[in-house]
Amino acid sequence: MKTSPFAVLLALSCSGPALCQLPQSHPELCGTPNGAISLPPQMSAIAGIGGEVQLFFNNGAQSIQILGPDEVEEVCPLSDGRLVVFGSAARSGGRIFSIVDPTKPSLLDKVLGYDARLSPDQKWIVFRKFHVFNADLPFSDAYALRFIA
Repeated sequence: MKTSPFAVLLALSCSGPALCQLPQSHPELCGTPNGAISLPPQMSAIAGIGGEVQLFFNNGAQSIQILGPDEVEEVCPLSDGRLVVFGSAARSGGRIFSIVDPTKPSLLDKVLGYDARLSPDQKWIVFRKFHVFNADLPFSDAYALRFIA
């Protein structure tokens, strides 16, 4: 299923002409099923037509650009101030997770995989490794752990 370039715009809740608030509707991605995850204060976003999302912090004073997600699904604040941003990549059927530091601002890591989830202690991300369909390499359904603490 091909996603329209406007899918990101529809996934964001806009209150003004440019800045949008990110929905927080998948707390299971943050390792807290049946819970609620609050966004950091003063956080908003702009979605671009080319599949990029610009995250803004502190009333727009700082920003981070994340390329690739068709939809930002959840933003998980970590205890040390970093954020894990989960997004779906409809073209590949996978999920992109990015680790960002809003204080610098900088993108610290970005990984494409499947079924990514943050552990309840917020120290690990578990995901199935990404594979290219129609590749000559054998398919592996191995899971990977990424230490983030």
